[in-house]
Amino acid sequence: MTKAINSFAVELPNASTDPNFLYKKELLKHIESNYPNMTVSGQNPPAVRRGVNHASYGNLLTFGTSKTHDIEWVERPSYACEKGYTPVYNLTKDWNKITRKLKELNDELYPENLHLSNGTEVEFHKNFVKVGYKRVSYDNVRFKVTLASLIFSNEDIEAMYFNLMR
Repeated sequence: MTKAINSFAVELPNASTDPNFLYKKELLKHIESNYPNMTVSGQNPPAVRRGVNHASYGNLLTFGTSKTHDIEWVERPSYACEKGYTPVYNLTKDWNKITRKLKELNDELYPENLHLSNGTEVEFHKNFVKVGYKRVSYDNVRFKVTLASLIFSNEDIEAMYFNLMR
């Protein structure tokens, strides 16, 4: 994985605000129930020594920044500044912003499948597009497109598919 366009970080509250990590637990529960495709460090492969459950007061949870997991954590907030992880949300004050960014990140990393007018399923993956049972590499497409910045209509997808099939 590379750094996602919709990446962001969330600062965990201090001990006086959240002594039992209820905010962190609620956020992880929200992710598990609403975004099952997202991988969480320490809960999904590949295995790590210290996953997000080890994140403590003042640490940051990062979203869309890790090479191995969608959700990771950083022990030193200064490291996040050095890497340019922005925006950084406050878990106790910015719940609505966090949930909105989570949806945007999920839509970027795991787009919903589209269907052509004839019912053929279209799936976008990192290195190829799958139309029905045929895989078309992005390298075979005559032009480069950033999927996150452009939404195709069914007619556009059909035109690309049938152009590539000729």
